[in-house]
Amino acid sequence: VATRGAPRVGSTRLEREGRLAPGEWLVTGPGDTAQLEVAEIGEVRVSPSSRVRLVATGPREHRLLLAQGTLSAKVKAPPRLFLVDTPSGRASDLGCAYDLSVDERGAVTLVVTAGAVELADAERAVFVPAGARCSAAPSGVPGTPVQIASSEDFRAVLADLDLELWKTGTMPAGLVLLAAQLAAFGDDLSLWHLIPRVEPAARERVIVALARLVPLPDELSLEDAQALDPETLRRWRQATDWGQGVGKE
Repeated sequence: VATRGAPRVGSTRLEREGRLAPGEWLVTGPGDTAQLEVAEIGEVRVSPSSRVRLVATGPREHRLLLAQGTLSAKVKAPPRLFLVDTPSGRASDLGCAYDLSVDERGAVTLVVTAGAVELADAERAVFVPAGARCSAAPSGVPGTPVQIASSEDFRAVLADLDLELWKTGTMPAGLVLLAAQLAAFGDDLSLWHLIPRVEPAARERVIVALARLVPLPDELSLEDAQALDPETLRRWRQATDWGQGVGKE
């Protein structure tokens, strides 16, 4: 549905309503907006100056490609039925509402307003719950999820850590320690995601800071967390407010 202006489906201008077939592009100009009905599971609003391609649609998968611009999705469906590819990774819906943007360099910004979204490249994935945001570099590496309500100082340090990760592949220990010191209520989301990303020498400080905010379940050990034991990290994630439903799909 053209909600403002005259978006294009392929080379055809969409004056009112139309259908988007697999392989076709929906393109909005600077003054255009559109809305996609995604089968019976939800809707996607497409902002001006955006390019969206329908990759696949069916009972097992509804998948779009957002090449540039912004879309807002509101979906009620089983986890991972609705997917949005970008030049910098994939957003997998876990039953939610979110805004997803791709800039001219291919960098991604994800803001989740309900439920949760997994943002992933070929090697790693992060979980972004309602009230949080995350970016991904043009290379596809997802950054560290952070609560929108976190302090400005904490968010700034995480942004610096992500930039260093994207540039050099590592996170400087000094910045990691500063993030651990600044972490407050709600920042367990970011600390949990930092654990496997930081060097072993700085990891203990992150683990101690996380344990201060979310105590490790009694039957688990900080030593196993330091060793990146998958079951320990999974159980610790499920002890958080944001991670109780993540990973149960």
